[in-house]
Amino acid sequence: MRDFKKQRSASHDVFNFFLLSAGILLILGLTTVSVQAAWGMYTKFTIASEGDAAAKAELVQLGIQHARVSAAVDDLSSNRGVEGQIRERFGVARPGEGAIMIVRSGTTTAGAQNFNKENIFMRVFHALFVW
Repeated sequence: MRDFKKQRSASHDVFNFFLLSAGILLILGLTTVSVQAAWGMYTKFTIASEGDAAAKAELVQLGIQHARVSAAVDDLSSNRGVEGQIRERFGVARPGEGAIMIVRSGTTTAGAQNFNKENIFMRVFHALFVW
């Protein structure tokens, strides 16, 4: 029987080889670009997640600051609050009000005098065993 296959020339085989090589390089290039795009997507996702966490923390801090400022505004909106702020900042008192001075008793000076009368061994003992 006769074989009806076409005879291929060497130039045709070389052309097919280069065509196959170009196809493989094209697929390899597309794969490389796809992998880099996926890698970049995860990197951007990580950066976005960190930015989101930082924004949420800043929002919480601003909420606390807003509550504090709102409370201060509410205090200053009443006469009693204004009076309290004036007393606190400027030390103003109403007529007839006076300052109260709290003076501790003289036990601290007596204790210091007793401390000086003790010898070195007694002072070390009292320093180590304080009860």
